[in-house]
Amino acid sequence: MIEDLKRFNIRSLLVDEYSEITEALEEIVRRFRMNTAFVSSSAADFEPWGEVQVVEFMRKLGSMLVDNSFRISTGLGLGVGNALFTGALEQVYRSPDPQVDECLLIRPFPQFVPDKDERENLWDSYRRDFIPSAGLALFLFGNKQDGQSIVDANGMVSEFEIAAENGLVLLPIGATGSVAKKLAERLIANPSEYPSVPEHLIHALGELVEPVDNLNELLQPILDLVRAAN
Repeated sequence: MIEDLKRFNIRSLLVDEYSEITEALEEIVRRFRMNTAFVSSSAADFEPWGEVQVVEFMRKLGSMLVDNSFRISTGLGLGVGNALFTGALEQVYRSPDPQVDECLLIRPFPQFVPDKDERENLWDSYRRDFIPSAGLALFLFGNKQDGQSIVDANGMVSEFEIAAENGLVLLPIGATGSVAKKLAERLIANPSEYPSVPEHLIHALGELVEPVDNLNELLQPILDLVRAAN
């Protein structure tokens, strides 16, 4: 029967116990999720690179991920999210058979909720709804405007914690500074707290903590990271 099914490109998996079916299905789900990269990013301060370089870097990152068959999941972080989306969409339409839904999961955050507590509760539920659909999570930059000051983006910290709770492979790129750098340092200092991140990736993240003069230098290392996560 097994040999006969191969004629229809159906491959059988033999199990010894019924519980192994659940394990097999969980592994299928894990592998499917690993094709989706959740990208958490925001920036109001673009120093030391300048806005032009940061935006161009994010655009190239979006294009690169899609070109390498990754689906991007993102909430369109302020300041840089649209550049990521633009690069990804441009790459989708370079395909002879563009399939936007297969390459992009765009979940912009609702902004017009006047009550602060209600807004934060809504955003938390929103994050918990779509972050677990990914298998790995990239964290880049992570600052925002608060009045006249530039402060850490606390939303990125929340997204990091939700991603960790749901077993995503966490990839904070410390070289982009702000919250991403703090998250990278936290992960590297306490690897046992993040069992979803393999040891070889923690070592690689450690090599991407120091800032670079040209953000484009990070593109290939990031691609190597997401490939190695699989």
